[in-house]
Amino acid sequence: MDPREERLEFEWGKLKFAKETIKNGIENTLNHANFRNVGRYVKYDLYKPEHENKYLNITLAKNFNFWTVTVFEYEQNSRLTSIFIHNGNDLIIGNKCLAFYYLPIEKDNRGHAVFESTDKDSFDIACAKYKIEVGDTSPEYIAYKNALEECNKFVTEIKDRVYQAVSNLSWKNYINRMKKIFEDYSQYTKDTLEINNAITVNDVTKFVKIDFTDMIDSIITINHSSEKDIELFKRVFMVSLKRSNHAFKEASVRAHIKAQVKKVGIDEYVKNIEIDSSIDLGSFDCVQKLIIGQSKTYDNIIDESFKNITDLELLAKSINQLLKLYYEYRHINEQNATRLAKFLIDNSLTKSIFTSKVKETEAGGRYFRNHSNSADNLSDITHRYLFVAKIRKSVANKQNSEGKWIKEESTAEFNDLLIMRLLDLVPAFNLEHKHRTEIGTITGNSEDNTIIIDAISYERKDAEKTTGARLADLVEMYNEKYNDVLFLKYIKVECIDK
Repeated sequence: MDPREERLEFEWGKLKFAKETIKNGIENTLNHANFRNVGRYVKYDLYKPEHENKYLNITLAKNFNFWTVTVFEYEQNSRLTSIFIHNGNDLIIGNKCLAFYYLPIEKDNRGHAVFESTDKDSFDIACAKYKIEVGDTSPEYIAYKNALEECNKFVTEIKDRVYQAVSNLSWKNYINRMKKIFEDYSQYTKDTLEINNAITVNDVTKFVKIDFTDMIDSIITINHSSEKDIELFKRVFMVSLKRSNHAFKEASVRAHIKAQVKKVGIDEYVKNIEIDSSIDLGSFDCVQKLIIGQSKTYDNIIDESFKNITDLELLAKSINQLLKLYYEYRHINEQNATRLAKFLIDNSLTKSIFTSKVKETEAGGRYFRNHSNSADNLSDITHRYLFVAKIRKSVANKQNSEGKWIKEESTAEFNDLLIMRLLDLVPAFNLEHKHRTEIGTITGNSEDNTIIIDAISYERKDAEKTTGARLADLVEMYNEKYNDVLFLKYIKVECIDK
């Protein structure tokens, strides 16, 4: 390669690398220079000496003068501007060329256009719409104009009807009005795989506020303005509404359950749920993930489970059954332990955090320590405690060289990662303390940032005090394993089965 070609390739690489910076620089030039002089100013900036060219940080050789800047205005005074940096004097396909596109988005206080960079597709759309604005009577532009008008009219018509449905506080009114919309436009609601550019919002009140111009422009163009294209848009729009309507109703189902739980409390809520054997919870992946080692709040369960269920009645039943199942795991007694153990076994959930508390024995269903399957090893004085803790900001637990106690700060933060890390330590903790204390679950309450430790004590006296002391070992294990410092302050201890 001769030196001239080598230099050209070097500069071409530099230009491509700096394309984003050049794009922003041209936009700045367009907005501050006389439009007629933009090309000259851009080239001047490109060939500035390196010590002056701070914003581009490239070096182009004046003596070679490879690069030309060409400015095109789509039509005179349209200010729809494309700018090309290319080698040679002519724009020939195959030449090395960078293309930049700019649209006038408003006018400043002097009446001059204010430019914003865009991509080629958006630029082409703007150019076609400009031809409509200036009254081009070519057949293709007339068809394009008519297609845009029909699509916008369709959007306005449907959004008006949806607004009437959501503006009435009656849920029944909403359901009936939306049903009528889908009946009236049923030819457009065939949800097939080809509808891949539909959108979904989980609140239909937001749907009526969406600007669907981008959706229209993605389907209707100067070259795609036929009845078939218009029908495609209507299908995409109506499928978007259909999916959003379902998401809205699904969110309402979940919100209603959360409201009821908050109103009466989880204890009272699950008490009124009958076990429904027709709901096969074991077939749902979300249930298995919850049971195997994960710690969730009841709100998490309501919000995150059964995302693939489309039948809203089945969704409500499934959430309720899962709430009852999870609640019972956290409140195991002799009456429910056998059923819970059967669920774990039937669904191969043997790695569950609950298997340490649920075993099936000759003595019947009850919870006991995980190191033995024999009922003879059970202590009749076992008690379950809920330890509620918060992160302590600091603890004076070290002495300096002068014998004075100094404070050490907690660096751990309350989040899901902290809970998961603590759960990971549970097997090792239980193995070390298996004859005295056993942790069943650790959960987090994001409402007040508390950590709830569900533990079983086998102590014969002062169980509450000694079990709490043993939990200090869990904190010590955490501080040893992770590059983090955790101190806990217990704000509540409750024996839940005395």
